[in-house]
Amino acid sequence: MMDIGALTQAMSQIGAFTPHAPAGSGVTGSAFLDKIASAMEITQQKTSETQSLTLEERLRERYPNLVYHVFDGSNRYWQTRNDFPFYKLFQQGTKAEEIENWTPSGPNPDPVSSGAQRMISPIPAGSTAVIIHPKVQERMEQDPEYADEIYKRIEAWFTFDQARNEAILPGISAGTSRCLAIGEDGNISNVMACSKGRITQSEGGEDEGDDFWTARTKRFRQYMKLVVEAQILQAQGISKQLNLWSLAESQKSEGSSSGSFQMTQQFSAMQASQAALAQTMSMMNGTELRQALGNTVAGVSVDAVFEATRKSIASFHPAVAM
Repeated sequence: MMDIGALTQAMSQIGAFTPHAPAGSGVTGSAFLDKIASAMEITQQKTSETQSLTLEERLRERYPNLVYHVFDGSNRYWQTRNDFPFYKLFQQGTKAEEIENWTPSGPNPDPVSSGAQRMISPIPAGSTAVIIHPKVQERMEQDPEYADEIYKRIEAWFTFDQARNEAILPGISAGTSRCLAIGEDGNISNVMACSKGRITQSEGGEDEGDDFWTARTKRFRQYMKLVVEAQILQAQGISKQLNLWSLAESQKSEGSSSGSFQMTQQFSAMQASQAALAQTMSMMNGTELRQALGNTVAGVSVDAVFEATRKSIASFHPAVAM
């Protein structure tokens, strides 16, 4: 059975989500999975050493730049508004009322508008924020087993979300910032991620009556449209990429280096994407991820989350059996 928490740490240790590393770095293809297995062994050895730590301490060991809040992060506008003050989630000292009591004024702005971009541009690249409901925090302080359950839930989501995004768009995880809120019931009440100045879920004009995952899928597709080169890479497919890479290698052997480095990088990215895709499908088809995530994510059933993920993957990987 897969250990989601250990898997997350293993991926981080080997830099598994930096697919544009130079060829020969050993972080693609089968080496990707081999290194994860090795790193997981080391991670599991450390498990007993962390049992006495608080949730915040454990998370800080994983994410040194962590911003940890204790307030109610279930504001529903987080899920639909492009002008929600997302940057405040990543700032130390943000007051609870700044998030809990925020309400919009005026129409929902376009995600590429200056007003929307101001809400995410101050977020430091690669940062992590976690928001814990006060009642959950209180219970964790009295019940270490419950704290461990919440820790595994957070790690499960971060692992899954990173792997599936990487499967769809190689390289998107580099520099990605993410935030997760745990609600009063201990389930995940809100999530978000942004990369390179744009929120990955953002798309203007969606119906505010849409459920979270419908809106998120719309927004994610809008972001994908902005990354033309990566879309072309995915559309070309594995066989064409292999042919192009082989051609580049042939040209290199003949004394021509034109296009060789670029093709090698694309081939490396393609391999990493396929490894992340395999891992994502394995997690969804298994039982541990489902158990760790709980019943719902952002008010939507885990089954619905998985179904939305499969549809997103299928649109970029038509040949993959869902």
